[in-house]
Amino acid sequence: MTTTTARPAEPGPAPAGAQRAVVVIPTYNEADSLPRLLRDVAEIRDELPSGVVLDVLVVDDGSPDDTADLVRFHPAYGSWLGLLARGGKAGLGDAYRAGFSWALDAGYDLVLQMDADGSHPVTALPAMLAGLMENDLVIGSRYVRGGRTENWPLRRRLLSAGANHYARSMLWLRTRDASGVQQSGVRRPE
Repeated sequence: MTTTTARPAEPGPAPAGAQRAVVVIPTYNEADSLPRLLRDVAEIRDELPSGVVLDVLVVDDGSPDDTADLVRFHPAYGSWLGLLARGGKAGLGDAYRAGFSWALDAGYDLVLQMDADGSHPVTALPAMLAGLMENDLVIGSRYVRGGRTENWPLRRRLLSAGANHYARSMLWLRTRDASGVQQSGVRRPE
């Protein structure tokens, strides 16, 4: 289900020649964590690589805790913050696809993704954007040198580590993170 109940804000103006980037953030019942995340994004917007303008698109699946209203009433709504409000819970993958599709249709050059629950560090965004200046794809993982599992309870860390160990041994994988990427970003094909 991808019913749009509120049209996303159009991207804010960007200086001539700037790379327009957007972070797609799917939400469902994230009213407790989203305000901090948006505050953290606002703080790092001045630390971006030269020539990059960063916006945020929240894709909300009809959160009963009024997450979408937090976005609508945020002071940055309509400038660097947009909302794609959907009629009901359609899943994380569908929310990312809807957000990526919207971002490409809106003409963004760079599209990043992160979760709203605080498990993805906002402080990684400048480095990821810098990586996209030189590469078509960047991926952040919690299981590489420098990666972390902040804000995770012990049970979640053990489950994730066990699932990764099992997947690596059963599938003979050489990757460190088989449970999903932490954050990622892509450059629009030229």
